[in-house]
Amino acid sequence: MKSLTILVALILSIVIAKPARADSSIDQFAQCLVAFDPARMRDWIDWDGPGLIYKEMPAIAERSDCERDFKLEYWNFRGALAEALLKKQLSGVAIPDLANAPPVTDIDMALAWGNNDGRRNMLLNVYSECLVRRSSKMAFGLLMTYHDSNDEKSAFRALQADDSGCRKLAGDFRPGRANGILRARVALAFFRTAEKTK
Repeated sequence: MKSLTILVALILSIVIAKPARADSSIDQFAQCLVAFDPARMRDWIDWDGPGLIYKEMPAIAERSDCERDFKLEYWNFRGALAEALLKKQLSGVAIPDLANAPPVTDIDMALAWGNNDGRRNMLLNVYSECLVRRSSKMAFGLLMTYHDSNDEKSAFRALQADDSGCRKLAGDFRPGRANGILRARVALAFFRTAEKTK
């Protein structure tokens, strides 16, 4: 009877536990493209605007045999590329301190932007870059977690602890609840800021 109780408890724990999602299809696609042509993916991240990506995507995807089965959202895709490149570049090396790196986001322009989606995007960039500068190690630690996992939630809590200075810098910005969007922006801010230190 005892072994039956243990077996039932084990089955229930497997059924009830929410598994952490490993790499999503956007992440797998980004990793495949980075493995195929890291220099061009760096250009895609640096290019300000989606035109280059949309123009070149079909040909590169075909040549690389990388499979895409998701709707492309420009900011999240750039973030996935940045995350894939960072993991490749920083694997096994010291995480750079980015506190004093030259800024990549024009804060004055972001604050002066009209009240629309563009303003929210700019302020999210300011906020994310501030988080990365405060602690690049915690920011990179976030990127090393699985999506939607308890580790990711803990990493977000640690990175955003006492973030009032970053929110104030970004015009009293309030980040939304969508962690995937913020994760993409943190990756993008980290990559672009680290590039400025080279």
